Amino acid sequence: MKFCQSMLHETVELLKGNQLPYSDSILIGENASGKSEAIKRFMQEADRVIYFIDAINRNFNIHAVKALGEQLQYKSSILRKRLEDDHFNLRDSWAYYGTATECVELIYPHFEERIQSLLRSCFGIGFSIYSPETQEVQYDSGDIGRISNGYQAIIRILLELLYFQEVNPVKNQERALVIIDEIDEYLSPNNAGKLFELMKKEFPETDFIVTTHSPEVIAVASKCNIIIMHESSVEILDAGDFRNIDEAMVVFKGVFGRSQNSDGSQYEEILRQLFNNRIAGIWGENEQRSYAMINETELTKAEKVLYRQIGAW
Repeated sequence: MKFCQSMLHETVELLKGNQLPYSDSILIGENASGKSEAIKRFMQEADRVIYFIDAINRNFNIHAVKALGEQLQYKSSILRKRLEDDHFNLRDSWAYYGTATECVELIYPHFEERIQSLLRSCFGIGFSIYSPETQEVQYDSGDIGRISNGYQAIIRILLELLYFQEVNPVKNQERALVIIDEIDEYLSPNNAGKLFELMKKEFPETDFIVTTHSPEVIAVASKCNIIIMHESSVEILDAGDFRNIDEAMVVFKGVFGRSQNSDGSQYEEILRQLFNNRIAGIWGENEQRSYAMINETELTKAEKVLYRQIGAW
């Protein structure tokens, strides 16, 4: 897969630096925009402790639940395995001992009470294991059945977050960083928003970087950077500017409909991106170069106003 290398580099440098207004970030873009590649490169280059939950890490197998039988420890092998080319975005893993055979379900008994409390308070469901052999649970309602893919994904993410919260090696020294690729994978739009809101509330000591295709995630976000990757450019928005789902939808319509929209001036999109980045305090050589290349005499009246606002900021 070919990506715009300058855009990838700019995104990685933004995540590594301290220019962004907030410590939490949401990356959005088309499937081929390079979101996953950007976070992979960032993790490979960053000099801080990171816990990564890949888009493929969403299964929760009742049959594999059993106690680990030892005190939990932080294991960097989990991240290393997930970043390997034959695992990244391809194969589920939780390499606690450095292999690809361990199951994250081994630590579920340790966090079962907390996970059930979070499920009941946020999603209105709770259960106990009924039959490991048939992978069935008994819900609070009394019904017996298997856990849906969506709730498996929620349990898996919460389980890994609780694990990292407990074993974080830099606890009380610096803020933790968790990266989740495609946080909305397998989730209904409503539950995607609920999960992100829950993460921010229950893990306040943690910084999050997530990728998503869900407007609901943006709609519930506050004090969060929105990083838009599109074609060859990077744009920064403030999640606080989008107060509801309708306003958040505008962002996604802009991203996914932009390449098909050929109406308007050739400068309209460039000026909008430069203006948003100027407001966000993200202004470097690339932005200055793009601004300098704009011929003011070719702009519409509205674009000239925007052009001058950028220059005067």
